[in-house]
Amino acid sequence: MRIYLIEWRNRLVLLCGAAVLAAAIGFFTQSNPVFMLQIGLLIAFFIPAAVLSLRDHAALVPYIVGCWVFSPELRRIVDWAQGEYTQLSLILILPHIVTCALVFSIMKNRANRSLREEFKSNKFYPFIIAAYAYATLLGLILNKIAGMYDMIGYLAPALIAPYFFLRPFTPAELNKMIRICVSFALLVSIYGWIQYLTLPAWDAFWIENANMTSIGNAAPLDFRMFSTMTSQGPVAVFLGTMLVIMIVNKEWRGKWGWIGVMLVASALSITLVRSAWVTLILGLIGYIACMDKGKKISKIITIIVIGACFYAVISKLPGAENVTARLETFQNMGDDNSFRARIGLVIDATPVILKNPLGGGFGSVGRGTVLGDGTSFAGLGSLDNGYLGVFAIFGVVGGLAFFIGIYLLFRYLLAMRHSDIKVLAIATIIQLLVAFFFGGGLQAYQGVLFWLFVSMALAQPNPKEFRL
Repeated sequence: MRIYLIEWRNRLVLLCGAAVLAAAIGFFTQSNPVFMLQIGLLIAFFIPAAVLSLRDHAALVPYIVGCWVFSPELRRIVDWAQGEYTQLSLILILPHIVTCALVFSIMKNRANRSLREEFKSNKFYPFIIAAYAYATLLGLILNKIAGMYDMIGYLAPALIAPYFFLRPFTPAELNKMIRICVSFALLVSIYGWIQYLTLPAWDAFWIENANMTSIGNAAPLDFRMFSTMTSQGPVAVFLGTMLVIMIVNKEWRGKWGWIGVMLVASALSITLVRSAWVTLILGLIGYIACMDKGKKISKIITIIVIGACFYAVISKLPGAENVTARLETFQNMGDDNSFRARIGLVIDATPVILKNPLGGGFGSVGRGTVLGDGTSFAGLGSLDNGYLGVFAIFGVVGGLAFFIGIYLLFRYLLAMRHSDIKVLAIATIIQLLVAFFFGGGLQAYQGVLFWLFVSMALAQPNPKEFRL
């Protein structure tokens, strides 16, 4: 009888909460149809995530990844349809909110395994958690709304780790998740080429109004492809990460095979993001270094052949002269404006960070600063250097704790029994550390990809016993 009453009480609370939420939305949006549309889209995308999470469905993680990859395009279409560019559209937080749906599954399965014992026995957890907790506290105190937004950008992707720990997946389910992510990369590449050759009206509208001068001009073949994502940098990171997966494993490539690899590589090339190629190459080297000895030679030969084929094809593609000119800048980096600007940023920002060893917390650097006073700590407005960004956010001690945690995580993965997913997780960490030289962090889409592949490995059954 008591259990029955508790169930009805929970349902009543949920019903009342939904009624209050509906009333609040109606009250605040009755004179703002644009805001009403954005709220409606948030709810429409969150409900499937909540249902998938409550049902422990394996499609939840691919759904979350899809929201991170495709929601920026949805925002552009909505802005274009409304005829008004909105710098602070609520659709910006759509993937954050959807990712938070992981909490339902975590709470439902919290009795399956002991998170406390896992955190105690693996020392990389406390270091990363301590750094995150410090940056959260500092960000909420100093940066208010900007700190809250950035906090969600870091913490929501990190929920993937306890989700995989508590909700076991079969190897077949994990492989299917990876193949779906690869399918997203293929869709992004196909649309990327459509965008590059024709430039749909909503994408042109965004280029003209977003003041993203690094993208180029609002004309076909005269800009850097950004496909369905926010800019050329994020799409390059996503495609580069997926390329490593597609190249090293036949099963993960799916039915598209090597044609899919060439398609994604060609789309990556028209982003004109050089750092993505450096990250891709070093990620492949890291993956091959951890492979079984008998497979290394054949994989190296395969990569060389594919690279040669792509080099022969790239000169025939539309916009080939832009790609070639961009690659040629590797030969004389001293005269490259972008490279010199990055060096200047390191020189200028380092003394500022050292003078402020406590850091600025979440919301102090990156694009989230537009929600605050518009200024960024140490001039790191776009996080053009991930290492500086870490120390600017977490402070000197917190930054060291963060990197110690990543190092201990790397050692832990190395000690696990061999599997393709373990090697993928190691390659993911290598790619992250290389990408930090060019920008980014463990928030948003990059954090989702990092925690996804690392958590897949950490949740593998019967790992080699190794505790740090």
